[in-house]
Amino acid sequence: MFGKTEKKPELPEKRYVMKEMQYVYGDVGVILFVDTHTGVNYMMSTKGSEMTVALNSDGEPLIDEDYLN
Repeated sequence: MFGKTEKKPELPEKRYVMKEMQYVYGDVGVILFVDTHTGVNYMMSTKGSEMTVALNSDGEPLIDEDYLN
């Protein structure tokens, strides 16, 4: 404690990162996020809606293999 140099704890990496944002009309658009722990993609409106799981054509969660830990 005193006189010692303590190592600072590492900050946790961000769990959700913004992957892409697209505007559809004016300031209305969608934001795509990815969960870096599971690779699952989520989307939400630029107007502040709740995050919703993005689905593939089979109705299953869209998973991005590039973001899996």
